Amino acid sequence: MTEESYIIVGAGVFGASTALHLIDKYPSASITLIDRNAKCGASWDWNKVIRSDYRDELYTRLALEARELWVNDALYKPYYHAVPMVWISGTEPSVYVENHRKAGVEPNFKMLTVDEAKSEFGGLFKDADYEGVDKIYVNYDSGWAEAKDVLDNVVAAAVSKGVKFIACGVSTVVFDESGSRAIGVRTSAGDFISGTKVILCNGAGLPKLMADSAPDRDDLQPGPNITAASVITGNASSGSDVSKLMGSPICSKGTGLQGGYIPPTVHTPLKFWSDMTYKNTVQHPSERTMSMPPAGEDNNQWAVPEAMSRELEEAAIGILGPDSGITLCDFRVCWELTTASEDNIISPHPACKDLYIATAGSFHSFKFLPILGKYVVQMLDGALDPDLTTRWAWDQPVFSNGDRERYPTRELKEFWSFERPRQVI
Repeated sequence: MTEESYIIVGAGVFGASTALHLIDKYPSASITLIDRNAKCGASWDWNKVIRSDYRDELYTRLALEARELWVNDALYKPYYHAVPMVWISGTEPSVYVENHRKAGVEPNFKMLTVDEAKSEFGGLFKDADYEGVDKIYVNYDSGWAEAKDVLDNVVAAAVSKGVKFIACGVSTVVFDESGSRAIGVRTSAGDFISGTKVILCNGAGLPKLMADSAPDRDDLQPGPNITAASVITGNASSGSDVSKLMGSPICSKGTGLQGGYIPPTVHTPLKFWSDMTYKNTVQHPSERTMSMPPAGEDNNQWAVPEAMSRELEEAAIGILGPDSGITLCDFRVCWELTTASEDNIISPHPACKDLYIATAGSFHSFKFLPILGKYVVQMLDGALDPDLTTRWAWDQPVFSNGDRERYPTRELKEFWSFERPRQVI
């Protein structure tokens, strides 16, 4: 029997995890991981939250499975920092507790009143905006990961076991003469790389890649429940006093201007993120209209409209109050492929043999880095659980599972047309 040859497009959280799990299961297979190595996209970042609190029981279970590896596995443990996570949210927090218990885990948590939250953690959140919030939930079994470093480590581990890494962009998927089967990819350098299975893990670049690859085929294009979206992050400036935040909890605020922060270390910055999402709708040469990252080697990720950065500053004020003495800089537009349900896509493409999709992290999937590849391999082998096959299908029912909280409605270009007054945090 001829060994399969796999091409994985994109070395973010899905691609890196898939490469490692594939080479572990099939050590003699030919596995090629291709990434333009531009240090952009949702997976490439200073740090990412590792949590298990979800309103959806499925993702609570998956997060708990992944957390075991973050805490105990030598590949991930050096990059994991255990700290509590504080949720200032209008959501009834008891659902988080219930989902842990359904998964057979008793969460290490505390419920606080607003007055208790103001005095907890040395009064760090005494000036936060608690409007619309009755209970504050704290999970003490949370943490964060050094994202870009652990991602590089996973790719290096895969390469050390035999995965071939090519630092190059991919311009198109290549099909056989009938168009019914994927047979490889064409790189941005013009080279053809063949493979018996092509796995697209390229996140926000997926809609454009599919349109470039098959401009005349509607059946290959993403549906209306899949789009490229962005959020904004920013770091504390070098002149900010972040000493009181060293080793502090992560905080996520789900009311008002939504966002959160990850605490700093001597090596990593204090990072704030916004939960407000944006899209960049353009017309593709195929005359399809789609959202995609701006043109540019790094998606123009450092070109942030001032009005958007001001929104992030206002979100930070909602957490730490107006007198924290922290100013933000290094604003970045972070692009991701998202679905309306916030479910991942781990699926064969129904319109093309040997073409597979493993992407759509929907701004919450980095925490699954240790296990995503396991489920992708199960999908490739036809062994994925039927319920997961339905949840993670390419052709998910439109707006099937979520309330569309983070599905983007605002256009990036709108923020270049007006400015908000600057806020001092």
